[in-house]
Amino acid sequence: MMHDPSIFRDSGRERYQQKREQRVLPRLISSPIFLVSWMLLGLLLLAEYMVGRVQVPLFINSPGIELSEQAYQQIKKRGEHITEHILFFVPAAYAREIHVGAAVHIQTSDGPVDGTVGAIEPVILSPADAQRRYAMAALTQPVVVVGIKARSGEIAHETHPVQGQIQVGTRDMFSLLLEQR
Repeated sequence: MMHDPSIFRDSGRERYQQKREQRVLPRLISSPIFLVSWMLLGLLLLAEYMVGRVQVPLFINSPGIELSEQAYQQIKKRGEHITEHILFFVPAAYAREIHVGAAVHIQTSDGPVDGTVGAIEPVILSPADAQRRYAMAALTQPVVVVGIKARSGEIAHETHPVQGQIQVGTRDMFSLLLEQR
C-alpha cells in the first residue's frame, strides 16, 4: 500500500480546489457601507422626485400707473371701459397667459401692495396709443391694458407710475432647473 505523500486530508484539498475555482469578487467596501450607500441613493432620488413636483409660480414684470380719482373719471368720460384704478401695460405676447383673478405684486411709492387681475382689455394697443390714452411713456411694444384690484382699496391722490409682477402660470421646479443654462 502506497501512501499519498501529501500531508493534507482529501476533504480539505477538495474544499481548497473548489474555493480556488470560484470567482473571487474584490471586497472594496463592507456590507453596512454598501447598504447605507444604496439607502442614500434612494433618498436622493426620492428628494429629486419630490422637488420636481413642487410648483413654482411664474411672473412677468410690467409697468403701470395708479390713477387718482380725477384721472380715473377723465378716462371714463372718454369712453374707456376701465374699472380699476391701477392699470398695468403688459406686452401683447403675454396676453393669452394672463387671466382674471391672477395674483399681482405691486410696488408703489407707498410700498408693496398685493392684488389680483380684475379686468383685461380685449384690445391690443400700440405704444403710441397707450402713451396718448394713458400718458404712459417708455412703452416700446404693443400692450394689453390690465386692470388690477388692489387689496388695500385706497385710491391715490395723484396719478403716479408703479411697477409690478403678474402671475402668468406655474411650472414644476424640475423643468425650471433643466431649463437653466
